[in-house]
Amino acid sequence: MNNIKIITSQTISQQILKSPKMRAFNIVPYLEELQEKSNEDFKELIEICKSMLSFMNGAEHLKLRKIISKPMSMKSISIYKDQINNIIEKILDNFLKESNPDLVLHFTNPLYISIIEDIFGFKIKDKDVFLKNIELSTTITEPLLSIKSLKKLQKNYLELAEEIHKQIIIEKNSGLLDEISKNMKENIEEKQLIIILMTLVIASRTTTESLVCILCEYNNLDNEIKNKMIDEFWLMHNVDHLVRLCASTKYLTRVANEDISFDDLHLKKDEQIIIDVYKANRDTSFYENNIDFSQLSNKENSHIGFGGGSHICSGLHFAKLVIIATIPRFFNKIKQFKYDKNKITYQFSTFAKRAKSCPITFDN
Repeated sequence: MNNIKIITSQTISQQILKSPKMRAFNIVPYLEELQEKSNEDFKELIEICKSMLSFMNGAEHLKLRKIISKPMSMKSISIYKDQINNIIEKILDNFLKESNPDLVLHFTNPLYISIIEDIFGFKIKDKDVFLKNIELSTTITEPLLSIKSLKKLQKNYLELAEEIHKQIIIEKNSGLLDEISKNMKENIEEKQLIIILMTLVIASRTTTESLVCILCEYNNLDNEIKNKMIDEFWLMHNVDHLVRLCASTKYLTRVANEDISFDDLHLKKDEQIIIDVYKANRDTSFYENNIDFSQLSNKENSHIGFGGGSHICSGLHFAKLVIIATIPRFFNKIKQFKYDKNKITYQFSTFAKRAKSCPITFDN
């Protein structure tokens, strides 16, 4: 991050993310240059990245965002609410039976798997292999990946895309992916549709990663605050406050399309900046309240934990639905747990906080 401007202001971060004069970082030029210099074949990976919403910009990106917004709206996904509630209850019951409980291995991993299988309608042959492949898939945002890593990524994406094509496009497994497919297939090519469905499967991992952060962050709060958190109605109105302070995203990158200024921040054309999400979401010049839950306002619920502008997370409503369902059920059954932050292990990631293991003990 040497010589790259780091943004910690919430106000400027929101301006940058909403500005049409800023664009998301695109890995495609790097892949094309690497392919030319190395004589390696990354054609398939390049085509996949071109269809990933996170790397897209411009009119085509906005068109796809508009198409996907309907099946991913809160109204559309609310039909899965009862199913999600039942999944969480079942996983919690099994979690409580563990002799050496791990918040990731025994709770959020099974939750993610169940979401993908039971809600999305994508059946998983080997759960351990699938989780490793998803972990690999998330590394696409890492800077300057090696040729070896990119070749593994390309193979991994092609295999996942092939399975999605088989299960969702050919066999039409019922679930959220099929509903999205029905809404989008008339407007885009099949290959692009498959990449978007694949991206949603991968990106949904962020929801359970953020849950680990939320549960650990708020585990030690006093009972008065926890009593608020086990109220689903209260959570519906304040879930953004939890996400703001506990989002798994650490950094966002943007590039200037032209010379541009945001208050006292001046950028040259093609200059890249990095937004420090953690610090911006705790910016004391923007937020009056970073802890107290009793006096939340709309401003406290305004944040960049889900990104922002045209690149705001497509699955944010689904993520909120899962978080709102999980928190009260978790703390109703597990009043308190203990963990050692030094024993939490993380996947290597520059841009996100991805826990791989979090041993805990129940303290009810």
